[in-house]
Amino acid sequence: MFGGVGQQATFGDKMSKFKYPETLNDVIKETQETMYVSGVPYPVQVDAVNHPPHYKVGGIETIEYMKAKSTPEEFKGHLRLTAIKYLSRTGYKDDALQDLKKAQWYLNRLVKECEDENG
Repeated sequence: MFGGVGQQATFGDKMSKFKYPETLNDVIKETQETMYVSGVPYPVQVDAVNHPPHYKVGGIETIEYMKAKSTPEEFKGHLRLTAIKYLSRTGYKDDALQDLKKAQWYLNRLVKECEDENG
């Protein structure tokens, strides 16, 4: 059974346990990319709001792939509904401020799409 934030999960017959991080901020702290400058590794903090690394797998951000595969109306609807999702869950899941920033990101993107469409 899989748990949620701050819970334990059990995998298969071996009963190996994995402790989920207490908060999404703990995940962000543990999730760092490494940048190399002249062969020297430097940890880089992950931006969980604007460019989460799990949305860049495959060389294209998921949001750009979604835009390419949808009509302008579908894409704007996705942006609007996703902003509503983050506003609706604020204070009930993970970090409330991060949810507000995510909602703001989707609203800003929606405004940009509308402005680009209207020239």
